[in-house]
Amino acid sequence: MTTPTTDRVLPPEDNLTEDTSAKDDEEICENCGNVFRNELLKIGDDYNDFGQRYCPYCGLLINGC
Repeated sequence: MTTPTTDRVLPPEDNLTEDTSAKDDEEICENCGNVFRNELLKIGDDYNDFGQRYCPYCGLLINGC
């Protein structure tokens, strides 16, 4: 068998455009290892944030009050 060849080249990582502000909000779950970001879309009239965040994958409490 021969190795397939291609003339396509991936761009270097330095040239990729990424939103660096999104990396600041990322949480890494210590239990399951998933990386996620919780984003609040709309604040309701009786909104009360207690600061408790849960992993959406395994349900572990990430950071409490």
